[in-house]
Amino acid sequence: MATKKKKDVSFEFWKVSAPASFAGGFQAALTSLAQVGTLAQRNQVISGYTMRWEELEVTGRYFFGDFVKLRMDLLPLKGGMNTKSSSLNLPSNEGIAEPFVFLFDTQSDILVVQHNHYGASVGAFFQYVQQLVSIGGLLDVLPVLSLAGVQKLNHLNDVRRVSYRIAKPRHSAYNPGARGSVDSSISTMDDFDGESIEVVISSGFARRSLTLREVFKKANDFLTGQTTGNAELEKFEVSGYSNGARDEFDLVKEQLRAKIDVAVGAKRDLAYGDRKAAAMRALTMRRGDLITQFGQKCA
Repeated sequence: MATKKKKDVSFEFWKVSAPASFAGGFQAALTSLAQVGTLAQRNQVISGYTMRWEELEVTGRYFFGDFVKLRMDLLPLKGGMNTKSSSLNLPSNEGIAEPFVFLFDTQSDILVVQHNHYGASVGAFFQYVQQLVSIGGLLDVLPVLSLAGVQKLNHLNDVRRVSYRIAKPRHSAYNPGARGSVDSSISTMDDFDGESIEVVISSGFARRSLTLREVFKKANDFLTGQTTGNAELEKFEVSGYSNGARDEFDLVKEQLRAKIDVAVGAKRDLAYGDRKAAAMRALTMRRGDLITQFGQKCA
């Protein structure tokens, strides 16, 4: 009997809160989002792509959903073992759907998100919610770090150097909504036919320490994909001193994650139901870390 194929799926953890003036928090925002009935109404253009929720369950303590980015412009080819590569031959109103499943714990405000390199960024998901639900401000989103990462960050009291590396987008279309240094970096990568670019920000001993709050804010922008568009953040390394002792760590590696095996379906897909169950397993796997950081509301 053939062994059923499985794929490692990575899940990331985020802490989400809505503006205090918006009653009910992110839970209420998702509940409101679920009232948007038709696909046409749910379609929103974010960063040049059409995005929408395709599953949204808003009952009980845990909310579940599937958020999809449609790739309509540049499509991959299909290939066979005994045939040459050829066009998918889809009609002009069809493309490739790239989903990620998410789980929101209404008790702790923890969001668990499937990582899909080709799918939408977490930042695009939150932008989508804000376009369809009037929450009166911006959602506050923070990456949940590992316990070791939190300890390192809390002990760092003199930040001297930050370096981050951005990988070239795998898709040719850059983020049309982004402007500034990241776009310039991507353009420079293109000029030199490079695969990545590294940026270093440093503070000499004669100057003040870099501001940790601003460093973390910039890291958060990168991790949520709000700044990097279709490029991928490969590292965000912070260097400095903890009471005179030098320390250095990578916030990308310190983000809390969990890897779960998900069965590959008969049609070589990862079904929503299987990914949804995997998100719950990911939360269970990291529940101890979350309780340590945020208390018994995560239990």
